[in-house]
Amino acid sequence: MLGEQFSIKRSEIPQEVFDDAEIEAKAIYESDYASNFSLSGRPRSFEDIRKDALLGKLGEYFLKTKFGFINDDAKWHD
Repeated sequence: MLGEQFSIKRSEIPQEVFDDAEIEAKAIYESDYASNFSLSGRPRSFEDIRKDALLGKLGEYFLKTKFGFINDDAKWHD
C-alpha cells in the first residue's frame, strides 16, 4: 500500500535473487551494449551497478511473489 513502510528480512529472500543480481551486474559492467554511466551522466562503479541490479531483482522478486507477475526475458528490461 502506498505510504506504508515495507521491510523484508535477508533470510526471507532466496539466494537465487542475489546470484541473479550478481550475474546481471557483471553482464552490464562488461557489456558494450549497456552504459556504465547513470542517467545523470555520472560514472558507475561495479559496486554501483551491482547495487542497482540487486534493487531491480528485489523488486522483481516482490512483484512475482506478491502479485504473480512473470519474468520478462527482454535483456535488462525491468
